[in-house]
Amino acid sequence: LNAENLAAEFRKHIANNNGYTIELSSLKGNVFETVRPAVTIKDFEGIDSVISEYSVQIAGDADARLATSVASAVNGKILEPSRSGKPDKSSMFSFNDCMSEAGIQKSEDDALFNLAASALYVAVLEAGIDTGQISRVKNETYPDYIEPGLDVKVMGENQDLRFSNTGSGRIMIQSEVKDNKLYMRVLGKAKDENEESRIEAKVVQVYKPSIINIEDSSLAYGEKVVLNEGRDGIKVDVFRNIYRDGIKAEEKYLYTDVYEPVGTVVKIGPNTG
Repeated sequence: LNAENLAAEFRKHIANNNGYTIELSSLKGNVFETVRPAVTIKDFEGIDSVISEYSVQIAGDADARLATSVASAVNGKILEPSRSGKPDKSSMFSFNDCMSEAGIQKSEDDALFNLAASALYVAVLEAGIDTGQISRVKNETYPDYIEPGLDVKVMGENQDLRFSNTGSGRIMIQSEVKDNKLYMRVLGKAKDENEESRIEAKVVQVYKPSIINIEDSSLAYGEKVVLNEGRDGIKVDVFRNIYRDGIKAEEKYLYTDVYEPVGTVVKIGPNTG
């Protein structure tokens, strides 16, 4: 139903003193339009269950509103399986493209985009997508918003989360905001209901930060002022583990991430050791 055209027909009807009864069958064809829904029953062929899900906490109302827009932008995206193992447009996903198509401008100072992309990344890993077909940029230092090894950075123009459907059947991305959480899901063909895939990261090495001393003549001998607290660097191994009936049955190594330490910067008085 085209409301604008219907209102125009009402105005014409009243202007012509035709009374207040309008037969819908008498209205012109432009009042009724055939609209194809964005998602149809046919789109769900081969999709009958949630094969992975990951959620992240949303901080406040502003983030919740933006998260709802982001969720809407990726929700319902269908990826066909790669033909002959070669990715094509129908099997490819781009986080940045979804934002652009929805008219969402990524802000350099809004970390929610990183959070949303990271949540989707984990869901995609748990769904069994081949890591060789996933393009992702991580942070240089380990993040606060998600477990190290699972982060994605999409703030810059050239920083995107891309992947292709490497499975044998079509998949669908589903997303929503509920109870202050952003959910990312991958839907596809049902698998063993007693089997669960979990992505787990293990810190295997810690790198202590260096200390950078800056002499300041305004300080007294022996006096120290910390300008910037340092931060450890870490090395993380990431695994896709398969649990059957709640018991770990398989462990598959995926990759290693290294996050650089951040040096501690200290102002010191003259001749202070």
